Amino acid sequence: MGKLIGKGTSLVLQIIFVVALVLVFSWFDPFDLLAPTKRTLKNTPVQVQSIREIGQLITAEYYGEVIASLKEVIGDQEYSEMQEFNYIVDDLHKEFKLAISDFAEENLPDKSKNGIYNSFKKAFPDLTGNSLYNTYLYYIFEKIKDRNYKRNENNKTLSIENKKTLMKRLYLNRYGWRNLLMEIETDEFKNIRKEKIERDAKKTYRHSRLVMIGRGWVKAGFDFREFTDRNFRYEKSRKRIHFIGLQPQIISATINPWFIPEEGVEGFEFLIAGRGARLKPEYTKMVKQRCLDKLQKQAMEKQILQRSQENAEGHLKEFFSLMLGEELTGVYFHTDYLDYTLDVILSDSVVRNDEVYTIDSAIAYFNQTYTFDNKAKRISDFITSLKNASHNFYGLDFTLNTKSSLLFSLIQDRLIDSLEALQLENGIKPGIKDSIWYMNDLKIKKESGRMKNNPVLNTDSILNARNNEDMKVFCTELNRFINTLPVDIAPSVLKNKKIDIKTADDSCRIILKKE
Repeated sequence: MGKLIGKGTSLVLQIIFVVALVLVFSWFDPFDLLAPTKRTLKNTPVQVQSIREIGQLITAEYYGEVIASLKEVIGDQEYSEMQEFNYIVDDLHKEFKLAISDFAEENLPDKSKNGIYNSFKKAFPDLTGNSLYNTYLYYIFEKIKDRNYKRNENNKTLSIENKKTLMKRLYLNRYGWRNLLMEIETDEFKNIRKEKIERDAKKTYRHSRLVMIGRGWVKAGFDFREFTDRNFRYEKSRKRIHFIGLQPQIISATINPWFIPEEGVEGFEFLIAGRGARLKPEYTKMVKQRCLDKLQKQAMEKQILQRSQENAEGHLKEFFSLMLGEELTGVYFHTDYLDYTLDVILSDSVVRNDEVYTIDSAIAYFNQTYTFDNKAKRISDFITSLKNASHNFYGLDFTLNTKSSLLFSLIQDRLIDSLEALQLENGIKPGIKDSIWYMNDLKIKKESGRMKNNPVLNTDSILNARNNEDMKVFCTELNRFINTLPVDIAPSVLKNKKIDIKTADDSCRIILKKE
């Protein structure tokens, strides 16, 4: 059983919503309607604080019924434990093979068992200090010996003497042991551990059958407690309101003791409760949490967050249109500043004129303020979306790249003066902006190992190559704009020279040739 309360939210919630909006507008007044002398949000910190005091605004609800069991909880725990174990083993196996390959290239002065063993420990302390290292070595030793790895050997470790023998033979590749190591798979090692996890769980939860019904609510909306003036923009020319960095979220997920008190419908109800489960309250707590998780999952599957945003956009559009006395075209919520910038610039599907400055400033601001690991990917996606659009300077197409704002700055006044000519003659080297634009490409190449394996392929060389590519495009397009718009050249620049826009062989430079 489940239901998503959409636009027909209960009367109480609608009243709360409108009251909250009135508070927002009365304090915020982004359109300066209430009083011509009222200070703006930007200059009045108390108004920001007042908006924060609205707190959490609920715009959609879901209520439903779920069934959960202790068996499900145990299964999830087993799966998580096994996934973690598999990850550690796979990483350990990969690192050990790489370490042996690198170690075999070393010309050790002491090639005795003790010398090789101690040298390896000293060279790879993190690897040999891994909690699974000793049991893993036992497995490797058994597989190289072509022996079966049995269930009761799961926790066995290799003796010191056998460790020394293993390391010496791997180092010298005696009897082809190093080659055998490279062919070994760890599936058997992981499967034996899986069987042990399952046996332990079965033993622990024996006679503890527990099945429960949970009935409750999930509420979604917006949290204004961290609201600042940077979260709001009014696009007056297009009559659009933007909320930046405010996204719908689950405000609460609750299963109360009573779902419908007046009808005696409980929030939680036991269907099956074995003797072992009744004696251990922690089992009941685990299943109740499972019910809550499933309820929240159901709400997400019913797109509660999407409905919450749609409701908020619709109600806010109606409210602000009423207050303005004219119809707004829309209210929009954006994940972050890049998302907002992309929406505004591409509202007409064209990147044009001084919007290239907005692009550069948005990327710089985002790079400075965004703190999550996917920063490089977000910037790259932003640039890709803009590159896929149309680009237009004064009716002429151009190619969007790191030099687009420079190109526009040269042609916007239809004149290349002496200072601009000097800038071109001195050459344009890669800067911070280039590093930010190509941050994701550099990260991918670094993670792929290409930079590590090729000393020549470093960050500077890649940036120079990208700069050269962009400059070639820039030179071609500058020539085209000069001749087509046209763009005048200051007399002082042309004295004894003719304009020849091209890249030099040894650097990315614009050249003004003497006649």
